[in-house]
Parts: sequence; structure tokens; C-alpha cells
Amino acid sequence: MSKTEIRRLSGSIDPTKFQDAKEFLSAVYLELKARIPQYSYIRFTEDMGFGACNAMYLIIHGRRPLTLKGAEKLVSALGLTGVGRQYFLQLVKSQRADGASERETVFDRLVALKAKSLPKALDRRQLEFYNDWYNAAILELLSLEQASDDPDWLSSHLMPTVAPLKVKKSLGLLKKLGHLVFDKQRGRLVPSHQELSTGSEVLGLAVIRYHQQMIGLAKGALMDIAPMERDISAVTIGVPAERIDELKEKIRTFRRELLDFSQSCADTDQIVQLNIQLFPIARISGGKRHDD
Repeated sequence: MSKTEIRRLSGSIDPTKFQDAKEFLSAVYLELKARIPQYSYIRFTEDMGFGACNAMYLIIHGRRPLTLKGAEKLVSALGLTGVGRQYFLQLVKSQRADGASERETVFDRLVALKAKSLPKALDRRQLEFYNDWYNAAILELLSLEQASDDPDWLSSHLMPTVAPLKVKKSLGLLKKLGHLVFDKQRGRLVPSHQELSTGSEVLGLAVIRYHQQMIGLAKGALMDIAPMERDISAVTIGVPAERIDELKEKIRTFRRELLDFSQSCADTDQIVQLNIQLFPIARISGGKRHDD
């Protein structure tokens, strides 16, 4: 297969739709193999400029790290340019970032590049909504009967406090997204109760960004919020790999119960955030692996 053909076929796969460099490379390989059934990982490795070996198989299956030098070779072989090229390289950097500060910086660049790649203004606004934790908090605050849509009032009631100028920008975004409408009877902005959702174009990065910020707020609450006003706890348990889905369903059921509880409450006077986090911290051989 010529370099021109490889670039043409791989060009139909947009790297900005992925949150993992390995998943993008796997999609490219499968597309090439679909066109040429006898296409192999060794051939793919040669075509990517790594020589006659099985390097691409090892990279795609998470058994060999992809270096930045190797990533540069790949984007050239695939003919990636512009935002797609920058995004793929940032994906690789995000997986090699050392420390929370560096990971956050790289992720910020990923989000910015993702925004550039989105063709619709609505998708860009949805991504912007999840980019700052206080957008959702402001929306919930305005659902309270005693609330005001004055940026200074909202600023003073958010925890932690958010600058009034940022609150004003958030109100503009919420109106553009259709989440806020003006209520003549109350003389202020109120939630439209339009369902909060993200399109498939923004869902992955939007959810990651949202949870990153909420986990950060939870860490701050350990020191800044009095114990009687918070409940941050953890449990470490052993679970068979084949029963993880069952455990996740229990969490989903609990979330639905909490939503029902919230809707049954009258005279709400505060907005709280409940984070539920499930992830492995140890695994013996034989369990499921992320790259399987």
C-alpha cells in the first residue's frame, strides 16, 4: 500500500474523536485491514516507519509505550496536519505527563484543540459548560426560590467564591445553551429544566474535565469545610473482575435514589456535590486489563 493510500484511508478517521492515542491507532489499523484483509501489524509497523517488527501491535495493546519521537514519526506517516496532528501529539503527552500540574496543562491544551475541531457552536458551548464546575452550581442555585441572578449575589454564595465577571460570563453561556430563561413573575433568570446533556462529539473530554474539577473541590473540602457539613469517606473492598458491572449498577441505582430524594425535598437552601468514585488500586494476575 502506498503512502498516499495510507494517508487517504487514515484521513477518514478523526483523531480528535478519541481520548486515547492507542484507540486512534487501532481504528486506523482496522480500517486498513478492512480494505486489505491480509494487512498485518508487521506491515503496519513498516508503513509507519518503524521497520519490520511488531512494534505497532505492542503499542496498540499497551505493551510498549509510545514515545513523543515515535508519535512524531506516526503523524508524518499518517499525514496528520493542523489540529488533528496537534491533538494526537497532546494525547501522547498526556499519557506521559509527570505530575498533576503537567497533566492538567496538557489536558487544558487537549480541551482547547477539541473546541477548535468542533464544527457546531452548540457543541463548543457544551464543552465550555463542563469546563468550569461553577456553571452547573449556578444553574442549581438559580432553582432556589430565594436566589438572585445578580452576579455579585451568586459570586458570594458559591463555595469556593467565583469572581463576579466569571459568573456573568457563565450566565451568558447558560442562556445561549437554553438552560436559563427569564421569568417575568419572579423578575429574574430561572432554570428552563432543559435536560443537561452532551453530544457524542464532546462527551468524553467534557465528562473528564467535569470530574477532574469536582474531585479537586472534594480535596479542598477536606480542609475548608467543617466536618459536620461534609461526609468524605472511603471503603476498600475485594471484588471479582466479572462482578464489577454488578457493582457499577448498584452505584447507578443509588444515584437514581438520590435524585428522587432531591426532588422530594422542599425549601432547599443549599447545593451539595456528591462524588462517587470506583477504580482499581490493586490487581492480581488473571483479572481484566484496560488494554485487553
